[in-house]
Amino acid sequence: MALPTYNEIELPLLYELEIAGGSSTTSAIYQRLLSHFPSVTSEDLKLAMPSGPNRWQNMVQWTRNTLLKNGEIEPGSVSGYGVWAISELGRVRLARERHLLPHASIVEPSSVRDAGVEYEAEVLRQQEIRVQAQSQLVSIGSILHRFALSDFRHDAFQYDVIWKQGQLMPFPSHCFEVNDIAGISSALPKLKYASNSWHARLFLVVTDEVETYVARERLMPHFIGEYQTIGAVANMLTAEDLDDLYSALNPRRELLGAMLSN
Repeated sequence: MALPTYNEIELPLLYELEIAGGSSTTSAIYQRLLSHFPSVTSEDLKLAMPSGPNRWQNMVQWTRNTLLKNGEIEPGSVSGYGVWAISELGRVRLARERHLLPHASIVEPSSVRDAGVEYEAEVLRQQEIRVQAQSQLVSIGSILHRFALSDFRHDAFQYDVIWKQGQLMPFPSHCFEVNDIAGISSALPKLKYASNSWHARLFLVVTDEVETYVARERLMPHFIGEYQTIGAVANMLTAEDLDDLYSALNPRRELLGAMLSN
């Protein structure tokens, strides 16, 4: 029996963290996960990577890194050294995909059932936040005498909001993407293109985190490889930050218009 794939490990890993009370030590997880893959043999578990580390443990570690990038596992600064912890996004995914667990005899934790009940409401709430953020970004752009558009399409990409210095300018000067952390990967190719092709200023509005510094920390695992430079130049703010900015500027719209007009 070959070892499972990385994708096959993801959901059992979230499940085992959840039933362990939300977190577990790394060493315990290696063993607990094997209950989901009964055909894995002792010989399979002796396999090593060409570089030396145990192949099974290496696969579990890489799976954890993927879940961390998706925001479904907490960063080590939150969970503590040597401890892995499931996040609220991880619980939402577990509720949504629990029927895909490798063996049907698994008992569903009550917290997962609760998350399943709340999932639809959370999706609707995130959609409302996203729509409001796009509307506020367009309004702020107009207040600052920018030509602002939502759902701007260019070639294969559609940007949530862009600003131009003027309506007739060929390219955007500012590009905004509004996402929860789990969906941030879809924004990175668009932001990379905007930076390389237009030298636009880049902004990420995170909809499912309140503290900006926490959002930045949770996003940093995404900024690797070809997207490393995006992490250095992109401005990050939360939906709450954006709401505060809009609330400060909108009552002074006319005054700002007079000050910024030619």
